[in-house]
Amino acid sequence: MTARPGRGTVVPGRGENLRADHEALLQVVIAAERSGSSVPCRDGSLTVTAAWTATDTKTQAAAARECSRCPVLAECHTYARLHSQELGVLGGTTEADRRREAS
Repeated sequence: MTARPGRGTVVPGRGENLRADHEALLQVVIAAERSGSSVPCRDGSLTVTAAWTATDTKTQAAAARECSRCPVLAECHTYARLHSQELGVLGGTTEADRRREAS
């Protein structure tokens, strides 16, 4: 699979293989960064990056808003949904958002 940001096709295994899907997502992220795009959760600042793994809802909400400008938002959201990621902010969704989507 060729990693191309913004295509929404990052999950080759359709949720069947967490490791392969994580690697595919990472490759899309790297491709976006190499093309000059900024991926908010990987800006290099420990303070900012920690927001995506925060446990408080206010910080999670702020991080999720930052996702709106991410070039790999669709792929990250797909990954989080297919693998029932429970912790942190992924694909513009908080833990509470994903729980609501699942129900």
